[in-house]
Amino acid sequence: MATINLLGRKVPITVFGFDVDGVLRDTGYQAFINCQLAVAELGGIPPEFDDFVHDWGGLLIEYYRKCGVTASDDEIRKVNLARIAEHDLVAPFEDVAETLEHLKLSGLRMFALSGHETDKLQAWFTMHELHPRFSHIRGDGREKINHLIDLCKQMDVDPSGVCYVGDWGQDMRAAKEVGLIPIGLMRSHSTKDTLLRNGASLVIDHLSELTMLVS
Repeated sequence: MATINLLGRKVPITVFGFDVDGVLRDTGYQAFINCQLAVAELGGIPPEFDDFVHDWGGLLIEYYRKCGVTASDDEIRKVNLARIAEHDLVAPFEDVAETLEHLKLSGLRMFALSGHETDKLQAWFTMHELHPRFSHIRGDGREKINHLIDLCKQMDVDPSGVCYVGDWGQDMRAAKEVGLIPIGLMRSHSTKDTLLRNGASLVIDHLSELTMLVS
């Protein structure tokens, strides 16, 4: 059985799960920039990056209200839609293929969970020939707790042996709530303290670090 080194303690694992934006492709920070611009356009107070990482929970209207936006729900959706980046055109990070290959050779099964539409998400994985690595590629997962519970059931695994890698606080909170091992990913941003505060068991800078931590 594969293990992961968690601060000097080797923990048996069977499955690795991944968020997508900011983890497998360089779209996480752009989503923050787009949100800043949209909130400013709507008359709210644009968030700082650490605040966004901590507070974003996948619920669009709720988050914009927290930023002080008083425009109608329809106006918020309209402005946000105009700012959405073309995620489907962004290539995977350079360290993704090598890291996934290492995890596969270590005998681990994998899944991906994102808030994007499932068909678009699966098309992106297929375009970049990543889909054979994954047992499940699931979208529509903005509220992640129930999805993570269901994925563990579908894969017939104990959550305590499942790692979930994400770059937002909500990823860490959801993984911890379900009993998974939350792994925070910074991608060169100064978000370590924020990810730890939200429950990360381990924080890494780049995905490639997993090739040294998992054996």
